[in-house]
Amino acid sequence: MVGFIRHLALTFSAAPGGDLLGIGPSVAGPLLTAAEFLIPAAVAGSGLHKVLTHQEGGGGFLVDMVLKAGGAVLIIELIKAISGL
Repeated sequence: MVGFIRHLALTFSAAPGGDLLGIGPSVAGPLLTAAEFLIPAAVAGSGLHKVLTHQEGGGGFLVDMVLKAGGAVLIIELIKAISGL
């Protein structure tokens, strides 16, 4: 897995301007930043709905927020770091 990530990083840095797909900081940066806020908000909304309809307890909500929302933010930060955004 580490080798694959290193290969992706080298591929992005080897492209002219470091932008392999043609969607540089003007497009990908704001989309990734918006996703950092929207994904946890969607997880929170879904979790609160489950809590309010008595399908899940407060502990399950906390676990969902930490694992799903936190994991999504960490993955987005990894993508930003690899691509240099």
